[in-house]
Amino acid sequence: MSTRNWRIKYQALFYNLLLLFLFNSCATITQGQLYFIDRKTGVIILNNEVNVKVYLEEMICNPEQYNISVLKRSPLRYQKRTKTWEHTFFVINNPDGEFHTLSFYGTVFTFYSEGAWALDTDYDYIPYKLYLYGKNDYDILEIWKSDDINFVETIKNIIKKIDSNNTYYLLDHVNNKDNMDNCNTAVIESIVLTLY
Repeated sequence: MSTRNWRIKYQALFYNLLLLFLFNSCATITQGQLYFIDRKTGVIILNNEVNVKVYLEEMICNPEQYNISVLKRSPLRYQKRTKTWEHTFFVINNPDGEFHTLSFYGTVFTFYSEGAWALDTDYDYIPYKLYLYGKNDYDILEIWKSDDINFVETIKNIIKKIDSNNTYYLLDHVNNKDNMDNCNTAVIESIVLTLY
């Protein structure tokens, strides 16, 4: 094989690895461009985290009206989910059939940034709605059902994480660092399972 062909193969491998790391960090492609979450800036997501906390605190006052489950999915549509290529999020339901998605994001598209919890981002809401309609385009898997999760204690843990101001670190699920989370570790570490 010629030197030119080897160089082209190495460049292709490099760009594929770069894309793997970039798209593993809770971003999405829409209309051929890269957007953070749902085309909002990280500042808006960060500022809105206060409202997320208030909403969660209100739910603790009436826990019987809600249930929560945990799902994993591929970051990109029509891609298979793998251990290093997945996004984890909560779905909160009430008896009226209304649901909200909740997950942790980086506020800047980089390996390290401020982190923030966000409700109903396009990035979670749309894939879950497709899933409800029988279109599993994001390879969604429910990993814990509401019966398995202690709702109140899990919500309290999420609020503690909001108060801790954890930094977002893209590879936290690979190399866990103190006071850092990514979309997977923030959710998994918040869960309190029901004791039977």
